[in-house]
Order: sequence, then C-alpha cells, then structure tokens
Amino acid sequence: MESINSFFETNCLSVNKEKLAENEYNLTGDRYRTTERKGHQKWPMVKMGEVCEISSGNSAPQDDTLFKNGKYPFFRTSDVGKVHLSDNLINSNDYLNEEGIKGLKIFPKGTILFPKSGASTFLNHRVIIGVDGYVSSHLATIIPDQNKALSKYIYRLLMNIDAKNLTADQNYPSLKLSEISNIKIPLPPLEVQREIVAEIEGYQKIIDGARQVVNSWKPKIDIDPDWPMVKLGATSINIIDGDRGENYPKKEDFTPQGHCLFLNTSNVRKGYFNFDELQFVNREKDVKLRKGKLSRNDIVLTSRGTIGNIALYDKSVQFENIRINSGMLILRVDIEIFDARFLIQLFLSDVIFSQINRIISGSAQPQLPVRTLNELQIPLPPLKVQQEIVAKIEAERKMVDGCRELIKNYELKIKNVIDKVWEE
Repeated sequence: MESINSFFETNCLSVNKEKLAENEYNLTGDRYRTTERKGHQKWPMVKMGEVCEISSGNSAPQDDTLFKNGKYPFFRTSDVGKVHLSDNLINSNDYLNEEGIKGLKIFPKGTILFPKSGASTFLNHRVIIGVDGYVSSHLATIIPDQNKALSKYIYRLLMNIDAKNLTADQNYPSLKLSEISNIKIPLPPLEVQREIVAEIEGYQKIIDGARQVVNSWKPKIDIDPDWPMVKLGATSINIIDGDRGENYPKKEDFTPQGHCLFLNTSNVRKGYFNFDELQFVNREKDVKLRKGKLSRNDIVLTSRGTIGNIALYDKSVQFENIRINSGMLILRVDIEIFDARFLIQLFLSDVIFSQINRIISGSAQPQLPVRTLNELQIPLPPLKVQQEIVAKIEAERKMVDGCRELIKNYELKIKNVIDKVWEE
C-alpha cells in the first residue's frame, strides 16, 4: 500500500510540517507594520466606478466559421460558472480566429469578470482572466486603475458581494452596469492592498495543497494473488433493499424531527454520513414499513442517482432508529467472515469502483440493481488480514481528515482578513 507520507511528498509538498510552519511564520505577526494599520483607522469608501473601468463584453459571434481553428479565447458565462471563483482563468470553451475578432474589443489580462445577465447572475461567480481575451456581453468587465486599485484586491472584495443585493428586482436575473459601478468598497493605499493580497495568497497556497490531498486520496488495496476472488452475492453478505410499497412515506409525512430518521442519498457520502439536512417520520409510519431498517454494523450504499457512496452505521452515529429510502441498499455482513470497514474500503477503492463505473456507464437513469451488485467480484482475504488493511487505511484517512481541517482553518483566516478590511 502506498504510504500517505510518500503521497504528501510527491503531490502536496506545500502542506508538510516544515512548509506549513514556514507559511505560518511568514503570514502572521507584523504584516502591516510599515503602514501602521492599527486601531479603528478607516479606509475611504469609494464607488467601484471611481477606481475601475466598468463595461460589458462583446456580442457573441453567431457564425461558427469564426471559431474554426480559433486561437483567441472568448470567455462566456459558462466558462466562468465552470470554475465559480478563480483569480487566473486562462481557458475558455470557445476560441475565435482572426476573422472572428474583427471589430471586437479585447480585454487585458487582469480583467475581472462579473456575470450581469442570465441564469448565472445571482450565483456570484467571480473570476480574473489570466490572459488577454474576448468576453461575452453577458459579463461585466471590471478593469481597475492600477494607480488606485489591484485586480486581486478588488476580486477578493467582490467575493463578499451578493449580486441579489444590488438590484431591487430579484425576480429577474439581470444587473445594470450602473448598479455594479455603485458598489462601495474600502480603498486602502496600494501598499496595504499588496500586503493583503500577499497574505491571502499565502493562505490560498496552503488550502490548494491540502485540497489536492483531499481530492486525490482514496484507499489503495494491493490484491494478493493468493486471495480468493468471489462474487459478492456468493459471500455471507445480505443485501437489503429499501421499502417501495404503498406504505412508503409521502412528502407531507416527513418532518424536521421525529421518531425515525429517514436517510436520503444526500446523507451518504464517500465513507461517511452527512447529517446537515435531516428528515424524520413518526412511529406510526415507521412500523408500517417492512424493509430498510438499519442495524449497527450495517453498510449503506447509494444505488440510484449518485451511485457508489457508502457509509457504515457504527456506534459513532448517534441516531438509533434509521431507515433508508428507495435509492439505497443495506449490506449486512457476517462478522465472522467480513470486517464491514474492509468492505467499505473495497467500494471506495478501484477494486469495486471501476466495476460499478462499467455497469452504469451510458445509462440514462443510473442505478445499481441487487442482481447486478451480486455479480461484483471481490477479494476475500482472511479476517485478520482485512483488519490489518483497515488499520493502515484509517491511519491515512486521519491525515487526510487533518487536511480537511487545515482547509477550514485557512479559509477562515482569509475570511477574517477580508472582514477586517470591511470593518476598518
């Protein structure tokens, strides 16, 4: 099994202990000593239009031939929405050729794009383009006067602006350029802006490194050729479907609190439960259902919609009465043969995940029926070996969870920096 320490060294050097300490030492303390940013000093509040050139992009060319063999990026709202937030957007879906750019205005690297019309207006996408390019008219373009304001400073402030608060008519997703121009922002001296941007970028590097670990890591199980490979349905694993009968709760039966927690597929993630949003049914509805009641050590697997999310109902879960909805399955293992935690790691690894992907690919309504699940090939090492593998994976997972906490902490640091600017 690949060492997680090795993974950190090769994929995310920015989050090892030495680098974290280096950044922490550089990014705290007397960052603003030279400008004496103390007490309740207030930066002047100015309108965006006073320090930025604000305009619209170009009407999109309609002739497909103008994009053939194109090399000049044409940024649309879809490009902005794809990344949501970025201070270095360099790729677009469409590129114009020499004929296509005739008569169009080019926008310089460092221009901030701010959706002003269409469905994405109130989604608060914000980007800075990292190359010179052409821009759709659905996007407002914001070019700061470099003698007064930095693009990255303005960009960070705009991340705190909710577009819905800029217009009186929130039913129609559209903003006037004048509404964007009238946004009031705090404007410290350029030197302070540079220091604020540098501090945030230092934090962001740590976040990006930690996020690379979180997004890239998944358990890796090296299959020993001596282990027997068996069909899931031929092992001592009982697969239980959710109840779909006439007694299945209706929408009006669900409440924010109640006797029995009724799991949705959104409550099951890759390896853990998410209980941010819950729905319950009363005792009467609960007893009418025949299937789908969880017991401790049961595994919950999503089998419809988002397929393959999986979590273990162990003693760490506080709820005693839980049922699954019809988009999930229960895997109940024989503890003399299987460690439930090992089976979960199999589902999270490529051993089973690759098989599931082949099954559901191309399906208009992805689902994983019980009969198909029974055909999955899984390794069956001795129970002691399963437990040893789980122990190693859990040790790695703790380190990954540490990266998740790191992301939260440094996102909070960034928020605090920006909040402090607004407060001052």
